[in-house]
Amino acid sequence: MLQFLDNLEKVLHSTQPMPALIKLGLAHARFETIHPCKLASIVPKDRDAIRLYWLRRDRWQTHFQCKDAEIVPLTAIARTTTWLLQINRGDRLQERPLWIKSDLIRFSN
Repeated sequence: MLQFLDNLEKVLHSTQPMPALIKLGLAHARFETIHPCKLASIVPKDRDAIRLYWLRRDRWQTHFQCKDAEIVPLTAIARTTTWLLQINRGDRLQERPLWIKSDLIRFSN
């Protein structure tokens, strides 16, 4: 991947004439490689593209459970969302009981 990006940089900064639309398309491809859209992700385990949990469309109870401070994914959508957003990262697991205790967040299973 790094070699690809290095070659792409060389092409983009080349003095050879290139149509502006082609240059724009290549620049966009480079940007998306570095800063990908977070509406879906490739799950490392099985390499499938899975969309993320969508608050306006999905029901929490269908995709997640709360076990103490851990948010347990029940579906592929939940596993992808949990993995990508690092929902159960160590510092979040330490903070979450404080949020629950203060009644700032609630989980219903």
